Amino acid sequence: MDAVSGWSMVPVGVLVSVLLARHARRADVALRARSLHPRRLRIPAPIRSRLLIALARADLAVGPEDAVGRLAIAALATAVLTAAIAPGLALPAAVAVLVAGPVWLRLARDRADRRSAAELPGALDRTAAVLRAGGTVGEAVEVLAGGSGP
Repeated sequence: MDAVSGWSMVPVGVLVSVLLARHARRADVALRARSLHPRRLRIPAPIRSRLLIALARADLAVGPEDAVGRLAIAALATAVLTAAIAPGLALPAAVAVLVAGPVWLRLARDRADRRSAAELPGALDRTAAVLRAGGTVGEAVEVLAGGSGP
């Protein structure tokens, strides 16, 4: 193959590149990109609802899937770090983390109630202050909604 015949393929390569680029722009890239994401953890509905209630009562702003994922990552990290120090204790340490998560969630179950009870006097004081200043109940609610807490 001489230099002249090699140059004759350049326009064909450019044409093919342009056609492929035009086709790629028209393709539904978003749909293909969504299919590349890893699938989310699916928790059975009865367990998910109980876990959602427990997380809300513990005053944690995290979803059930994220909570389970974080617990699994914590158990894995504990197992790896423990295996580096004492390999025989890696499995018991991971199991201890897996048990400690639900136990802590159970112990923290009244946290949201305690926080609400602690914030109630401050909210009542702010409401009374707005009403004493001549405001309406609606304005008092707006003040409470806009506030960051006591």
